[in-house]
Order: sequence, then structure tokens, then C-alpha cells
Amino acid sequence: MFEISGHTLTVHGELGPDNQEGFENALEELLAVEAQEYVIDLSRVQYMSSGYVGPIALLMVEARKKGRPVTVLARPKAAQILHLGGLDRLAEVRTVDD
Repeated sequence: MFEISGHTLTVHGELGPDNQEGFENALEELLAVEAQEYVIDLSRVQYMSSGYVGPIALLMVEARKKGRPVTVLARPKAAQILHLGGLDRLAEVRTVDD
């Protein structure tokens, strides 16, 4: 479900309440990677609860403190949740086709 490769976290499946702890752990692992930038690839996520906005925002803030940009790739519905949460003001949120 969560795969880190270099500076990219790729997520598959659904991000509901049962997966939040694992997702937060994966974000911590990603932030521990020494990289010039970070990518969170949600393009393979079928469903995302709004509860994931907070953990993603925390990663964005911590990355910004390190001077490292974050890009999130997301399907339209997930991208809409991220935009409503204001994350597009913290980092780049790119909408990818379904």
C-alpha cells in the first residue's frame, strides 16, 4: 500500500481510517530521506478521507523548514480535498487524470 523509492512515496488503494497510522509512518520515513524534493504520489488512490489532509500538511511544513519543495500527484477527487484543505498554498498539488 505504501512504497518509498528515493524521494517519492507512492500510495495504492484507499486511504480510509484504518490506514491512517501506516500512512503517517510512511510520511515520517519519507521526510527522513535526504532529498532535494519530495513527491507524494496519490495517483493510484481510489478513495481518500479528509483526515489525511493534516498529516500531509505537517510533512509539507517540515519539508519547507528544510528548504525542500513537495509535490503531490492526485486524482481529481483527492486533489479537491487537498485544495479545500489549503494544501495547494503550502506545496504544489497536481491533478492527474483518472
